[in-house]
Amino acid sequence: MELFIQQLINGLTVGSVYSLVALGLTLVYGILHIPNFAHGALYMMGGYVTLTAMSQAGLPYGLAIVVSMVVVGLLGVLMERLVFYPLRDAPPLHDKIAAIGILLFLEAFAQFVWGGGLSNDADAIWECCHCFRLDTHCSTHPHHRIHCCHHDAALPLPEKDIHRCFDHCDGAKPRRSELSRH
Repeated sequence: MELFIQQLINGLTVGSVYSLVALGLTLVYGILHIPNFAHGALYMMGGYVTLTAMSQAGLPYGLAIVVSMVVVGLLGVLMERLVFYPLRDAPPLHDKIAAIGILLFLEAFAQFVWGGGLSNDADAIWECCHCFRLDTHCSTHPHHRIHCCHHDAALPLPEKDIHRCFDHCDGAKPRRSELSRH
């Protein structure tokens, strides 16, 4: 049962991220009539900015998310003002080429700043994780996944009830052997 609930939370998290990406693509295309191929790269930048704000600046998860939203919002404004706005009277193909160029630039920028290889920033990730008691077992569920499902799906469960769920465990960090299981 514990594994089922963990996978249910994982599925809700991934599904809510997919729905946000689809909603963003739909809104951008519906308003600007530009298929923004860099949309996924903006989500990637948000993830990297959040991780950097937590691991390098030591910000708590909630504040790191706010910083990430501001940075990605400013990137969106810069993209619109510096790239898409000057192309408003150009043929539609130019918008598509510009969007692909932004995508390639953001991917290269992320590789330059954060590197292209795998990294293990488990300490920053586990700082926002708590134990979540299921029956008599204490399994680790990242706190941000619960918030992601809560905020993206607009569940009627108040924040205080989510935090109360985490208060029943001791909040100990998982051992290295447990990192691969969760």
